[in-house]
Amino acid sequence: MGITQTNRIMKKLIAILITLLTLTSCLTMKPDFVERPNAVKIGMTTTQVKAVWGQPNDINTTRYDNYYHEQWVYRHTVYSSYYSHSEVTYLYFENGKLTAIQNS
Repeated sequence: MGITQTNRIMKKLIAILITLLTLTSCLTMKPDFVERPNAVKIGMTTTQVKAVWGQPNDINTTRYDNYYHEQWVYRHTVYSSYYSHSEVTYLYFENGKLTAIQNS
């Protein structure tokens, strides 16, 4: 095998290695998604929501005679290939049932 043929083989191997490293690094980056699943649905109970998203960061409560209203606050991070940023989701419960979802 001559030197030029060896150089060609080495260049091809280096190109393949660079391609594989590039593809592998793309696979290990965090994809664009919110860490929490979107399985929370209107009508769920507080117990069901906790089972899906866990304990909220904050709970704000309003009580009237027979009316009980809670606002649950979830702070989470959105990741992309280049940056991450925080978002807040508010879940509103009336008498223990999820009635509204608000994203910031």
